[in-house]
Amino acid sequence: MPFNGSGVFQRVRNWMADATAGIKIRADYHDAEDDGFATGLTNCITRDGQTIVTENIPFNSKRITALADPVNAQDASTKAYTDTRVANPGTVTGDINITKDAPTIVLNSTAAGGSSGIQGTRNGVIRWLLRLGNGEAESGSNVGSNFDIHRYDDAGGYLGPALTINRASGAWSVNTSMTVGTTAVINSTLHVGAGGAAGLIYLGNSGQRHLHFDGTRYALAGAPTYVEAPQVGTDAANKNYVDGRTSFTPVQQDGGAGMVGNKIYIGWTGAGLALQVDNSPQGLFAMQSQLVSGATTGRRVHNGDVSSASYPHLVWAESSNSVISAFASSWQASYPIPALFRFKYTQLFVSGGWVTITG
Repeated sequence: MPFNGSGVFQRVRNWMADATAGIKIRADYHDAEDDGFATGLTNCITRDGQTIVTENIPFNSKRITALADPVNAQDASTKAYTDTRVANPGTVTGDINITKDAPTIVLNSTAAGGSSGIQGTRNGVIRWLLRLGNGEAESGSNVGSNFDIHRYDDAGGYLGPALTINRASGAWSVNTSMTVGTTAVINSTLHVGAGGAAGLIYLGNSGQRHLHFDGTRYALAGAPTYVEAPQVGTDAANKNYVDGRTSFTPVQQDGGAGMVGNKIYIGWTGAGLALQVDNSPQGLFAMQSQLVSGATTGRRVHNGDVSSASYPHLVWAESSNSVISAFASSWQASYPIPALFRFKYTQLFVSGGWVTITG
């Protein structure tokens, strides 16, 4: 056998040894030696491509140099061709499967305002764009390169952002409605209608019950509000708590015959219990302890100009400057009726006579 299995060619005869041994040159010896040469050459790879390799060739960490770029699917690839295809892979028609302990795909944007995006298309028309670092330039303090997802219509037209995550704060911005299938856990703050705008929180998928902020006040529509018993002074109180704390029926504002929806104020001024309707003060209440026992009527009397007997049926009303519009059915003086008078004394009719109680 010409080769010994390790790639070393072995001759059949040694002509010098034969000569020393007195062995004559023989045709059969020459044929055996030449047959070995032929067998050895047949196992070699010819440079013109005639030989078909029948086993794997170990190159012992050596290079195959000066190869042409591959053409057919099974052609060997050069380094230059591989580097070019990795940098610009073109269209990949098969799945990409990376199997390792921590597989990672790196999108490295080298421009200041560049973005790192992944597109989802349908028949070559864009549907979604995911950007792992948008086009907002970085300016320090973790500003810029935010995360966002964008939507496109059937023709590839831009519809708008669906989700944005701020890189610096981690704050999410969902630009449309969001459905949570089970439970949403919020460990900090939920802003609905941030910046003072109106907002809605729907309770139930029918939308009939919702907590609504209209920009000024809150309203829970569509259902009564269940409130536990309050624990501190600023807690909301439920009906059971209020009923248990009051032993009387509170006064109801409005609702009576002929009543309108004015706001009524009753409060202590330091001098007495006062009444006010909206922005109009109505004066102090007269308490029983302040009334003179036996008084049946009262009047205001001008100092010296008018006697008490001259107008026993006087009807009067006092204005803020103590000017009295008065009409008397038995007026004795020559003033026109009705007349305007300035009174000084307040009198009460007690036990058949008028008693002055204040000036």
